[in-house]
Amino acid sequence: MTLNSKTVNFMEHIAPYYLPCALYILTHLIYRYMNGNIGIVIFIAYFINFPYWKWIAKNGRLEYNFDRSTEKIFTSDDRFMGPIYLYVLFDTLTWFWCMCVVS
Repeated sequence: MTLNSKTVNFMEHIAPYYLPCALYILTHLIYRYMNGNIGIVIFIAYFINFPYWKWIAKNGRLEYNFDRSTEKIFTSDDRFMGPIYLYVLFDTLTWFWCMCVVS
């Protein structure tokens, strides 16, 4: 299956890559309002990703390849760098915060 797109749609193609940043913020908020307990976050993460739910197992999404023209359009779009830089910033700030909490 090939994907043929003439433009890059922000909500469809780029916005999903901001989800890890939103999860970072959500984890910090849970930590703040649960008085330093992120056990519930870890429990939910393991519960969602538990590999032995055979009765509700889902098949993976069908993979697709870009055709050459779509690949050039996606390669030249700089909006994909925003989620990467924002994630690195959040990760760095989280590490600094963890060092302050532990020290």
